[in-house]
Amino acid sequence: MPRVLIAFVLLAGLAAGATGARAGSHNVDGGAAARTAADYSAWRARQVGADERAAQEYAALQAERLRKARWAAWAYNAFREPRSAKPHIYKKKKKVSKRLRKGRRYAALRAIPPSQKANRVVVLKSERRMALMRGDRVLKVYRIALGRYAKGAKRQRGDAKTPEGVYTLDYVLKKSSFYRALHINYPSARDTAWARARGVRPGGDIVIHGIANYWTANEIGHPKLDWTQGCIAVDNHEMDEIIATVQLPAQIEIHP
Repeated sequence: MPRVLIAFVLLAGLAAGATGARAGSHNVDGGAAARTAADYSAWRARQVGADERAAQEYAALQAERLRKARWAAWAYNAFREPRSAKPHIYKKKKKVSKRLRKGRRYAALRAIPPSQKANRVVVLKSERRMALMRGDRVLKVYRIALGRYAKGAKRQRGDAKTPEGVYTLDYVLKKSSFYRALHINYPSARDTAWARARGVRPGGDIVIHGIANYWTANEIGHPKLDWTQGCIAVDNHEMDEIIATVQLPAQIEIHP
């Protein structure tokens, strides 16, 4: 009988210990869960606060951009030049006026009386200048480009030198590789005799001309570079003036 009682007491004690252990574990898990929920709530509050601050900063940035854009638009409208309500009509009128100005310039050149036209042309190779003259009176001076080897007088064909001496401007070429051309009667009898004595050809086709066809002055480097084969080159609008101003035949003096 005592042995049975002792065994019952021991079993009861073990059952009570297990129940207490289970209760303790439940208490521990409940505390951890409570702490986890509190941490999440605090993190969520911080995240919401950060999102709100970011939204406020973005709104402030957008407001600043809008303010600057409005100021720039005001400044543009305040200081820009007035424009036509119809840009295509404005451009069309501008083209017409340019064409009219060009036509008037040509008409004025054609209207120059013979008594006021140049009868003498003087070229200074070292200065890269050409002067249109009426007797001893200078009418106009042009900047020119010469042959690629401008120093020295032309002696033979292919030397790319510009002649030196007194010649005659005799006619305007009808067909040319350049924008209009005024012929110079090189070679003279003296040039031909000099070349014949040395068994070479004196060359020819020396003219005053404009820019080469299908090229522009910037592409060639005119007038900073001497780019011709011995001729005298000017801009195209200057070529128009020269042809209209010089009374042919006219004397041309080419000096070193």
